[in-house]
Amino acid sequence: MDKIKCFFECLVPVTACNLKCDYCYVIQEGRNSGKITPLKYSPAQMREIFSHQNVGGTAFFNLCGAGETLFHQEIPLLVSELINSGHYINITTNGTYTRGIDHLLNQLPSGKEDHLLVSFSLHYLELKCRNLLKIFTENIHKVQVKGCSILVQLNLYDGYIPYIDEIKDFCYNQFGALPQIAATRDEEHKPIKLHTNLTKDEYMQIGEEFDSPLFRMTMKNFNHPHADYCYAGLWSHVLDLGKGTIKACYCNGPEYDILLYYKNPSLAAPVANKCGCAYCINSSHFLSLGAIPTIFQNITYESLRNRKTANGIEWFQPAMKSLLSQKLQDDNQQLTKRMKHYYELKSIVLRVNRKIKKTITSIIHN
Repeated sequence: MDKIKCFFECLVPVTACNLKCDYCYVIQEGRNSGKITPLKYSPAQMREIFSHQNVGGTAFFNLCGAGETLFHQEIPLLVSELINSGHYINITTNGTYTRGIDHLLNQLPSGKEDHLLVSFSLHYLELKCRNLLKIFTENIHKVQVKGCSILVQLNLYDGYIPYIDEIKDFCYNQFGALPQIAATRDEEHKPIKLHTNLTKDEYMQIGEEFDSPLFRMTMKNFNHPHADYCYAGLWSHVLDLGKGTIKACYCNGPEYDILLYYKNPSLAAPVANKCGCAYCINSSHFLSLGAIPTIFQNITYESLRNRKTANGIEWFQPAMKSLLSQKLQDDNQQLTKRMKHYYELKSIVLRVNRKIKKTITSIIHN
């Protein structure tokens, strides 16, 4: 059984998309530029950088673009290279780009198909209006036949309320189970709020119709800060594949070049109790995997996403289910008080060094 050593949240540099969903946070923020930027490091380089030796064992990578992830032509080869190294991958797609899905599946190393999870975002009204529901369904079945795991996920959006029963029937008939539900954010509002005209209780009531553990966990975490010790920066990271950089999480840095980071292990440091986020962004990834080991102890990444159909078939393949039923602390040592003090002093030194460097640079340029 493979053990999960670390988790990497990977930002794929693509904002191009063939759908225009009302609730899209990329459109809300005006970032839908339609660009596809090359990866800073090639798939072959990424395989070398993220070798088992460098990361200490088996890693789980989540790949998602701000647009349609599979529009980026380097991603299938990147997935292949990382899986060839023994790692496991989740990739998020809107399920409509058949050529990209075919390319992804054709690149998979033989015998390691169960190392891939494909998360399909069900943008129901866009798919229905554009006559893409059949293509969406065919692509999901294609992934399942290949021997990969799947997830069908629906953003809870006010516009879907009149179609709730229709969406349920569609998912039961095509995928054997209800979709998992994601809460939809209003990124234009600061602080961030739910993208709905309903009250929170009304929104929760609609979401409960899908009996979605993912939705319950997301809502429990939304706008709720955590003060417990966080191991992001040691056990988990955010990678920007376009810039070729790595940092602890979305809100906490500093940001380093990936190659520099793995040549200098001393740069690694946990977020600890100093999180700068209003709440843990993408908590259903980081917290379900155990970046903060003292909370959400009774849930796993797998339990939030997997579904079992009426005939007993699960969306997750056994190898993927096994890996994602674990926690990061299962294959990592939690820090002693002495080590926590060490990292605290180290972070102070790094902050001071960055300030000195910034001051010197300012003086030189002025």
